[in-house]
Amino acid sequence: MYSSSGFNTKFKKEEKKIIGLILLLFLLLLISLNIGSFLLLKRGNLSLVIILGIIMMMVFDVLGIKGGELFLRFGGGEGGGYVAAMCAVFTFVNGFLLVTTVIIMFIIRVIRNKKRISS
Repeated sequence: MYSSSGFNTKFKKEEKKIIGLILLLFLLLLISLNIGSFLLLKRGNLSLVIILGIIMMMVFDVLGIKGGELFLRFGGGEGGGYVAAMCAVFTFVNGFLLVTTVIIMFIIRVIRNKKRISS
């Protein structure tokens, strides 16, 4: 049941399926939140996009840590931890860029409105 290295070699295919499923769910959730944020940006709901960006920055880091635990459990190596850390950093940066972009758009709107009022 156990190989000489101590890893369970009987369930390698199932472990790969679980890791693939975790990554697929992670990416689908990330892509759906990005699409939702762009749709909200087109409608002009800047406050909802900021909230969505903050949620992405906070929740996906927790999911990245939990995903790292699952990758280490099912993947059997520290490479899973690196993948989870990269996913967490990527989603944090994604949420941060989203929030920063919305804040810059809000500042531009305020400046344009002040110019229109003063003209």
